[in-house]
Amino acid sequence: MLTASSGSNYLWSTGETTQKITAHNSGSYSVTESCVSSSATTVTVNNCNVTLNLRMFISGLYSGNHTMVACIDPINHPTICDSVTIQLADNSTFQVEYETKSVIDINGYGTFVFPAAILNRSFYIVIRHRNSIETWSADPVLFNSSTIQFDFTD
Repeated sequence: MLTASSGSNYLWSTGETTQKITAHNSGSYSVTESCVSSSATTVTVNNCNVTLNLRMFISGLYSGNHTMVACIDPINHPTICDSVTIQLADNSTFQVEYETKSVIDINGYGTFVFPAAILNRSFYIVIRHRNSIETWSADPVLFNSSTIQFDFTD
């Protein structure tokens, strides 16, 4: 949010004519107030994603010794176990708000990318797999960083 100092007329470099504007893109913004031009302001908009690094084991694919069977393509991809869907459910309404699908390796590790909108919010992490019972984290997890680690094997 960019705010010009008090004046009666505003003309932003974006064409907007209000005292406050929301910068949605990175770049340089300037405003003319009551015929007095202010200096340009450079704004960097952070649209980075949030990465959830997750560890889990699927009981039907677990082969012991902290490894699972490579079932997607054991010949060409012997280190990939299977794909899973990770959902993020609101910590008070329990409604699923975000969902992404990726693979986990035979050691149970997977990387799941979510939009930056989840930053500084808490969610239950929900695991969905085609041959397993849906599993939720015991407590909500605070997504307060661009990279979050969570281990279901603890």
